[in-house]
This record gives sequence, structure tokens and C-alpha cells, in this order.
Amino acid sequence: VPGLHFDVGEGTSLAQYQSEFFDVVWSYITLRHIPSRSLILGYLREIARVLAPGGRFIIEVGNFRGWQWYLRDDLALRIGLKRTGRLAKIGMRVRPTGGLVRYNAFAGARLPKRAILKELRASGLGADHVFSYDPYDHMFYTGHKTPARGSEALSQGL
Repeated sequence: VPGLHFDVGEGTSLAQYQSEFFDVVWSYITLRHIPSRSLILGYLREIARVLAPGGRFIIEVGNFRGWQWYLRDDLALRIGLKRTGRLAKIGMRVRPTGGLVRYNAFAGARLPKRAILKELRASGLGADHVFSYDPYDHMFYTGHKTPARGSEALSQGL
């Protein structure tokens, strides 16, 4: 694709990009694999920093998995996977009490929707739509960067 290039960052920020550089920020299958809540929230702040006023964002974030996730997965494993030795291959083990523990860091940290929305607002981003194909798994957020106060008057020379 003409004009397309890939950059490799240092892994904790978007420091290689200038502030307000992008008109659109798209993050898919990235934030859900970050193992720390604080790093995910830091990336949301970085997205706000590099997004131009009025710019649009689309991000996908691992959602908080409540008891429903554990029941669903535990039930699926009870019907055949628990005793086959396949658990270790998918990054899980059985607790002595019978519950499951995910020990694969690739799964990433999970954040509840309210924590994501709070950080987006605090960073000057407005969420227009929040949706999911599985509310116990991954959530999509689309929105925009709100212009700074008075920026319209300044840009019009008023």
C-alpha cells in the first residue's frame, strides 16, 4: 500500500509520535494483550495526546471478566478438556479447589467499562459508541477528541 509504513515503539508509550499528529487512531487486538491495567490506561492517555482535535478513535479493550466468564469456561472444560492434558497448552491450570486460573500473560489485563470511560473523559476523549460481540470478552469504543476550550475562536481569529 503506497504511503503505509510500520513503526516499532518501546512498548510503554507512543513517544515516537508528535502530539496531535493523527486524525484517526485505530487499535485492534493490541490493548487486550497488555498485561497491566496501568499500561492500558497509559496508552489511552497517549492515544489522546497523539490524536488531533476533532480526530476519531476506534479501540478494542479486554473487558472485565466476571463470574460469568469463569462459569462458562469451567463448564466447557468439564465436558472433556480437564483430564486430557490440554489445559497447559492453552495457558490454564486447575486449582486444587476445582476452579481455573489463567496463567498466560498473553491474555492481558481486563478493565471494566466504567474505568475505560473514566480515563477517556479525563484524557479529553468522548466515547460516541461502546459495543461488543461478547460483553464478557472484548469491548469496542469509538469516539472523538474534543477540541480544547476556546480553540474554535482562536482558529477563526476571534
